[in-house]
Amino acid sequence: MTTAAGKDSSVPPSTAPGPGGRAGPGERTVARGSHLLWGKRQRLEIRERNGAARLEHGPRKLVLGVPPGTSPERRQQLLERWYRLELRGRAEALLMQWEAVLAVRHRRLIIRAMRRGWGSCNATNGNIHLNTALVHAPPTCLDYVVLHELCHLLQRGHGEAFESLLASHMGDWRRRQRLLSSLPLPADERGKPSGPGIGADQVGNNTQQVDHRIDPWPEESDGSTAGASP
Repeated sequence: MTTAAGKDSSVPPSTAPGPGGRAGPGERTVARGSHLLWGKRQRLEIRERNGAARLEHGPRKLVLGVPPGTSPERRQQLLERWYRLELRGRAEALLMQWEAVLAVRHRRLIIRAMRRGWGSCNATNGNIHLNTALVHAPPTCLDYVVLHELCHLLQRGHGEAFESLLASHMGDWRRRQRLLSSLPLPADERGKPSGPGIGADQVGNNTQQVDHRIDPWPEESDGSTAGASP
């Protein structure tokens, strides 16, 4: 089922597969690009059409339908809001899963753009922060970050006891950590590069930066799916 949201309301975190071909009657494609979702590059189309803003997500393509005249800035806001909701949905499911295993309970999940690190945990108040950029990383990375932060509710710091706890529940955590560390972190909201952040309660990152805004996609004359990611 495809759900719709008002122009100023949240775009739903999951939608039904959308059309894979050309714009339908009453629609006009105004931009084509690509985006990175869960570690895979996917096609993205912006289509103008009457009615509320709507996202249609398929296995290879995401279509953002917006009212005519919607600014590029507003389109980006809608896409980023969808990213946050998509990340929250997956993260909450993983938190429930790992909390049952560890017999711990977080207080609050906060999804936000982070200048340093991919995630953090405040062991005092139980709040867990996740970087919105995790929606662009492979799902195994999010699984690792969630477990990592929940382990901090039992073990502060990154000492031997913490690593033993992590390894007892995720034998390949070092491989996942290396994969995560190889990924670039986007610039913060002010456009400044995000710095490395390996703190006492943070999952760190390397010093690369990337802009996860919509990237150009070569124009196609026939509306085919040539060049789409596998």
